[in-house]
This record gives sequence, structure tokens and C-alpha cells, in this order.
Amino acid sequence: MQKYLYWPYDELTIDFNPQDENLSLKTPWLSLMIKKNSEQNPLWEILTDKINNHKLTAHDISAISNFFSNFKDYPISYILPSPKKSPLDKHLVSDGRHLEGSFTEQLELILKSCQKEDSTLFTSEEIRQLKNLLARQNWQWDNEAALQFASINDRIHPESLFSVARRYHYLEILENEHGGEYLSRLNTLERAKIQNALAIIIRQNHFVTEQCQSSLKPALKTALSSIDLVKDFMKEEKGHDKILNKALFHLDVSPETIDVSLQTRASMALLKYVAGRNFLAFSMAINSFEREPPIKDNSLIKSLKTHGFMESAKFMERHSTINEQGGHSTIALDFIAPMDLCSKDYALEALRLMEIISLLHCSVSKVLINPLAS
Repeated sequence: MQKYLYWPYDELTIDFNPQDENLSLKTPWLSLMIKKNSEQNPLWEILTDKINNHKLTAHDISAISNFFSNFKDYPISYILPSPKKSPLDKHLVSDGRHLEGSFTEQLELILKSCQKEDSTLFTSEEIRQLKNLLARQNWQWDNEAALQFASINDRIHPESLFSVARRYHYLEILENEHGGEYLSRLNTLERAKIQNALAIIIRQNHFVTEQCQSSLKPALKTALSSIDLVKDFMKEEKGHDKILNKALFHLDVSPETIDVSLQTRASMALLKYVAGRNFLAFSMAINSFEREPPIKDNSLIKSLKTHGFMESAKFMERHSTINEQGGHSTIALDFIAPMDLCSKDYALEALRLMEIISLLHCSVSKVLINPLAS
């Protein structure tokens, strides 16, 4: 198993009270309560003070890494770049088409490429419409800082860059994803409209599971020595659409009666595109699909229960539980463990592709705007 060096995310704070049994670690997207280890308490208290007051130095890397290795499955820390042991997979950028160009130019380029493969995916008008559904139409992620952070010997450490992109994605969600807010406003609607709105959201998830196999398949050509991991992941994802179909059934609807939004279709098209082009971008995208930040209780399941749709909630919970038990929330990092240090161009392409996918994710909840306005 790969051993990493860790460094706390900028937003992390720790609550340490010598009289309390637990230690609290907080980011805007996740809170953890950890039972203290009496032998480690003096060290943890020192580290807490350094983290909260931004006093960490390079001399603390060993102690910090040991501390955060206890929480490696949670998105609260960066992975620091460090040498990797050979032999490793060498991933190369295909061409420079994604290294330059505006955000909207890149979005159009990718969608038109997807359209060439399947003309039924989008109309030219839908491609133009999609831009207006996004929270912004310009690049904002600090790719220069990300590449500098993950750099080692003028190459890029893939897992380190992955950890930076993961933080960028969570910050994007905090700023631009309003699904929880929309769901909280369902209380203003009559029951039939609430039922319809919840079905619309579940249908988007259902479509993702329907398209999963075809969207993942191109990664079999780019995964190299991670191919067995990808195959296993694909096997575990099979049949999830049937579970969500039952959630829809208990809302008295069938999938065919509910439209799949343009942004949901585009998200899966982009996943398929990056799967066949950039395995690092693919792994970043899988993390975003499989591990949405638990900023609060699962808003959709909570809403289903609040409004009395208990059977539907049961199947949504089953789907969530299967993913958790299968380790899907951490599988993406395992995908890139055998990846060698990569070029800056390959890494930059991954970041740019992931930023587009992140914004598409944030736009999916807009399917609730019309039901709320009606």
C-alpha cells in the first residue's frame, strides 16, 4: 500500500479541549469527531495549536503525516509530493487541444467531439444553452498554484494534484451548488409537486447509473496497470439503476416519464470523454461522482423522509450504503497509485477537464428551479 505524506487543507481547524474525550476536526464540508489517544494528547495539542494558528513548518511534516494518516479516507488534507517507486505507469498527454482556450471554447470543443461520436447526445442549440446553465463561464481554479504545490523534480505527483483538485471541487460546490437550498424550499409546495420535484432529482441520479458502464468503459484503454481495479469498479456499479428505479416506482413514476436534464447528460458525456483521454482527470471525476462532500445530512434522503416517502428513501439509502461498503468513496485515489510522475501538460489538462466537470455537477440541481417556481 502506498504511504503518503499529508498536510492539512487550508480550511481545516481542530477543536482540542484537554477535558473532552473527543477531538473535533472541521472543514466547511466535513466535521469529524475523533476519540482521543491519551498517549498522543500532548503531541496532538501542540499540532492543534500550530494548525489553527498557521504555524506549521517543514519540520512538522513527519508528525503531521502520522497524525493525518489516521484520517486518510477523509477529504481533510493534501497529499504532499514525494518520490514514487518504479516501475510505474507512464501517462502522456495526447495533444495540446485542452491546454489553451477559454472555458466556453473548451466546453464547446469537448461537447462537439462527443456529438460527433453520437449525434443524438446534444443538438447544436443545446450546446449553446448549456453555457447559460453554469454558474460561470470562465476559468477560476488556480492551476498554477496547484501545479507548483504538486511539483517534484520538475514533474507532477498525480496523487498530490488529485488532493488539490479535490479541495477545489469541494470549494466549488460550497459556492455554486444549491441543491440543499432548493430541497429545503419544497415545504412551500403542495404534496403532488413535492413528489414530482423529488422524482426529477432521483431521475438524474438514475440516468447516471444507467450510463455508468458506457461512460466508464473507455477508461479500460487508459488505465494501464489499474485496469483490474477499473473492471472491478464497473462490476460493482452494475445494477444500481435498478435500485434507483425502485425509488422512482415508490414515487409512482417511471424513468421514461421524466426528462433528463441537459447538464446531467453533459456530465456523463464528459466522464466518458475524460475516461478515454486522461486517466488522472478520470480519477478526479470519479471521486466527484462517488464522494460528494457531506456538508450536511444527505439532503435528498432527508427530504424524502421529511415528506413521508419512506419506501423511496429506503432504496436511496440502500444505494448509498452499497457505495460506502464497496469503498467507492476512496477508489479514485487507488486508481492513480501506480501512475508515475507526469508532465505539467498532462496535469494541466486534467485540472482543466475537472474544472468543467465540477461546474457541471454544480448545475444539476437547477432542475428544481422550474418545479419551485410553478
